[in-house]
Amino acid sequence: MQKKITLNELTDEELLIETEKLVMDERRLLLDVLQHLREIQKRKLFSEIGYTSLHDYAVRHLKYSDDQAARRIAAMRLITELPALALKVERGELSLTTMAMAARFFKEEEKSVAMSQERKTEIIEEIAGLSTREAERKLIASSVDPEAYRARVVESVRPVSNTENEVRIVLTDEVLEKINMLRGLLSHKKPGMSISELISDLCDLALKEWDPARSPRRKTAQGDGGALVTEMRRPTASMKRRLFSQSGGRCERCGSRFFLEVDHIKPWSHGGKTTPDNLRVLCRNCNQRRNITGEV
Repeated sequence: MQKKITLNELTDEELLIETEKLVMDERRLLLDVLQHLREIQKRKLFSEIGYTSLHDYAVRHLKYSDDQAARRIAAMRLITELPALALKVERGELSLTTMAMAARFFKEEEKSVAMSQERKTEIIEEIAGLSTREAERKLIASSVDPEAYRARVVESVRPVSNTENEVRIVLTDEVLEKINMLRGLLSHKKPGMSISELISDLCDLALKEWDPARSPRRKTAQGDGGALVTEMRRPTASMKRRLFSQSGGRCERCGSRFFLEVDHIKPWSHGGKTTPDNLRVLCRNCNQRRNITGEV
């Protein structure tokens, strides 16, 4: 049996060569991981095994940290849009962090101005091979509004106890002034109110306004009167309130709170009725997964 050579037995040249090989293998494996994540996203397969999103699956099932999962998913989406970037990853010209920064930059910029694939490719070429700090400076300089971009991208959430989180955000003077105005208006009722307490109260008010499970503020003669049956495809308001209340405002398959939709268990196109026993609340991913597979 051939004796296994330990690292300290390698010559300097052998150690450098072996390290370079391992790095090349690591880059190829990274591309494989990104391609697998893309296919899982395409099939919405994460919802089949009880996860609310690809990020949730990557963190809870694959055991990535939040940041590791976010970087890989951002890189996967960027390579999906710009396939030529795969070669740059394999060559080591683009890191996960740089691609995640670029993806975030494009997303933020497109809130203000449309960006062509050609322009995105140009920007990628400019930051390829740069350090993280240099790439970030280059991206900020490329923004249509550098100050606004810098303010938008520094949000972070960090757990500080079992029940509390530290949230770091950058607010414009205008938003901060609105916060102080609200605290002033409530100063007699709640003196010394913290920003955290104000956000909690604002969330309560917003949920009363936007939560689909909320009770109607007033009934009108033109309302649906609590009808449990409709000949229309869309459920009535009272049906939606009942469904969202019963589901606790979560997807009935994976538990997600995001992009919730009312789904016909027996599809409308197959003769399914819009009745409470044929309706359920699903998130968009689980609903799309159901459409892909055709399962109930």
